[in-house]
Amino acid sequence: MIIISNFLITSLIFLFATYIGLTLFNIFKFKSNEPIHKFILSCGLGLGVISFSIFFIGITGFLYKEILVIYFLILLLACWMTNKAKFIFFLKNTKQFLTNEFKFDSYILYLIIFFLICYIRTLYPLDGNDALHYHTSLPKLFTLKHKIIFFQGNMYSLIPFFTEMLFIIPIYLKNELLVQSMHLFITFLCGLTILSFSNKYLNLKVGIIACFIFTSSIFITYFGTMGYDTHFGTFFLLNFIFLFYQWYQTKENNYLILSSIFAGFSLSCKLVNGISIPAFIIFMVVYNYFTKRFNTKQMALKLSLLSIISFLIFSPWPIRSFIESKGNPVYPILNQIFKSPFIVSTQQ
Repeated sequence: MIIISNFLITSLIFLFATYIGLTLFNIFKFKSNEPIHKFILSCGLGLGVISFSIFFIGITGFLYKEILVIYFLILLLACWMTNKAKFIFFLKNTKQFLTNEFKFDSYILYLIIFFLICYIRTLYPLDGNDALHYHTSLPKLFTLKHKIIFFQGNMYSLIPFFTEMLFIIPIYLKNELLVQSMHLFITFLCGLTILSFSNKYLNLKVGIIACFIFTSSIFITYFGTMGYDTHFGTFFLLNFIFLFYQWYQTKENNYLILSSIFAGFSLSCKLVNGISIPAFIIFMVVYNYFTKRFNTKQMALKLSLLSIISFLIFSPWPIRSFIESKGNPVYPILNQIFKSPFIVSTQQ
């Protein structure tokens, strides 16, 4: 029964996130012609809202279960009042798309069976070093203190905690196994992102095969069934690349803004994505040099807009780190430059 209950609870969390994201889609008039990709983007936006909501509630010292429940019930009611009809239409449209486009063939069967096999692994107790050291232990401490604070004895307590804010939900539900379930769900959403991208620019068969290759990788499945933040960062990074490329092809600012948001979310999951995102942008700048799709001024302006939006979304984490560590916005790294006084006590 626990496998069914965990699956249903995780599904409800992600559906709630999708509902929030779909509401934002309609309020800001974002566009996406593919229901599957719209579902993926809506889920990503909703996860961002949930994560940052918990973060801002936490830093104010009101991180109580009752407050979170009331807040999310109000948020759900607000979404329902503004988006009831369109959400029902979206579900019907998605069902029709799945019926017409995604034939139930052997590849789909493989993916379903593979997901179920991997899901059994999520019932195994948390055993990853990082998962125990800070991915779940620090959110647990935050819930005990009812506030997001800096623990000087843990050098990771000031890094971006986008994913860990989401893990507070399973901790309050007293079911830490949901952490692994949530990570596996986002792993397969990464696979769906690859499928959607491949289907758009190649064909469905290639998309399904690419999705299967990704999800069946030993590294992906091993970390996908553990309480890590790795694949949350990958999910937002993949969608940033997808959306940026769509903007480059269509020149629609809608895609550029969405790609900026997902870049900010990706950085908020893992600082290491601060290498991947600029690397991809540099690649596209070089690519544009040969294709001449945008002139130099246009490209510079658009990339400046992307950088500003991404940094604004990411900024709460370095601001918190700078204040709490007394000078280091990316604590504990680069302390040779920023000279935080806490790094010595942490090493001791």
